[in-house]
Amino acid sequence: MRKFRGLKALAAPALLAFAAGVGCSDSGGLSGVGCEANLKAKVESLKGSIDAMTKLAADLNLKVATACKNIAVAGGQTATISAAPTDQEVKDACAAAQAAITAQFSAAGTVTLSVQGGECRVNAQAQVSCEGSCKVDASCTEPELSVRCTGGELSVKCEGTCSGTATCEGSATVAAECEGTCQATCEGTCSGTCVGDCSGTCATQNADGSCNGQCTGDCSGNCTGTCSGTCTGKCELAANANVTCTAEARCEGECTGTATAPECTGTLTPPTCEGNADCKANCEGEAKLEAECTPPTVQLVFSGTVDAAFVTALEANLGVLVQLKDTGQSFVTLTGKIAGDVAAVADASVTCAASMAAEISAAAKASVSVSVSVQASADVSGSASG
Repeated sequence: MRKFRGLKALAAPALLAFAAGVGCSDSGGLSGVGCEANLKAKVESLKGSIDAMTKLAADLNLKVATACKNIAVAGGQTATISAAPTDQEVKDACAAAQAAITAQFSAAGTVTLSVQGGECRVNAQAQVSCEGSCKVDASCTEPELSVRCTGGELSVKCEGTCSGTATCEGSATVAAECEGTCQATCEGTCSGTCVGDCSGTCATQNADGSCNGQCTGDCSGNCTGTCSGTCTGKCELAANANVTCTAEARCEGECTGTATAPECTGTLTPPTCEGNADCKANCEGEAKLEAECTPPTVQLVFSGTVDAAFVTALEANLGVLVQLKDTGQSFVTLTGKIAGDVAAVADASVTCAASMAAEISAAAKASVSVSVSVQASADVSGSASG
């Protein structure tokens, strides 16, 4: 059973108040026009980060509000959101989701939440391209991407076979070929316990007819043993396996063939070549904010009785909230730092402040919105953990 703790929301009231008191200007905003020469480079390097912040805030608001609304409506509550949900709509929808979970779980008994897979991947090539504009010594060669990817794994789209100590990585929409241990839904032969649907004979069945034991036939669900088929999450390949992960799936390990679109599930450490430190830091921040995040697969098991349709809706939407709860604090910290950097530039120059009013406001609002989405996700995830 997973337990969740609430996160403290990061607010930026001082920055918002500062933005409200600064007059707009037609001097070019964050293009650097109107700022002193010694600040222009820093101002320019912040542009991509603020754009990424604004997009992230809008994306999170929509994803979180939609997930919460779906849970709320399935549980008999009322929730209304717009095409571009506001912070208040996120709060209201997620409060309704919490109310639905509380009401539906009244007879649920013990609740066990199983979470598998899910991660965020930084576009390594995009960050490296951005860093190229920061480099001073063009003759300097950076380390291999696999060396710079720390705290995680570097994966690629592999037009060939994935082998060695490797993983084929699928997703909810792209299943990867699997000959090994599947961390999400296995479609195929399972050598261990199949929790889900069995097309043949199941040794142990749940009350609803689903399988929870050895499946003689094809399994569609979680597999505790070796999965031979496809996997919608990570498939840790068996020793000496050589698998074509399938188009759009990703390979972590040795790719025999053409490897493209490298992504890092950890942090792409700063480059070693000399360059503008602020520029490099903003490249890293922008890459993190634009990371592609795959929600985990969620399964709930109750000792009591819960409406089956509600459970289906909850499992389908809870992954978005669990994933953001787990990774969201890094977004909150990063957006707060960027908002602070913008404020510091404006504070250093009256001319810059006058030309950056719109950007100051956008950075502050985005920072607050991200915090609202992360906190709402943590609250609903905590309710569902029982």
